[in-house]
Amino acid sequence: MTLSRYEKLAHGVIGAGLSSRKKEKSCAKINFYLIVNNMEFDPSEEVDNEKAHSRIRDIVAGGEIIISKHAKGRMQERGYSTQDIEHILLRGKITNKEFKDKTQNWAYTIKGDDLEGEEGGVVTVIISRQACVIITVLG
Repeated sequence: MTLSRYEKLAHGVIGAGLSSRKKEKSCAKINFYLIVNNMEFDPSEEVDNEKAHSRIRDIVAGGEIIISKHAKGRMQERGYSTQDIEHILLRGKITNKEFKDKTQNWAYTIKGDDLEGEEGGVVTVIISRQACVIITVLG
């Protein structure tokens, strides 16, 4: 199985700070997770915004949200919490989608209010039926 750039990113995010032996075990578990949860899922397939947003909401409700290193930095700069991200993903609207040739994924920009009522945005890609990666947050 060939992993996308974002799936490889998940290895680095989840394996950060572990010894190389523990990191190998973590990566093996992630590979198994991705193989099982990617059944019949093609991240390069274009779906309408309503279906994509439904998948993202399902992931927020019971899947895994992986926050990239870049997004963590932007969250800190903009004062966003994980709860703000989840709130925007659940209640915002998809305002843009863009196919990323390099990663063969669709990136979705979702804009809406954060928990304090301030307008914000999140850019995310869906990597499996039960996982998405937060690429950046918008202020």
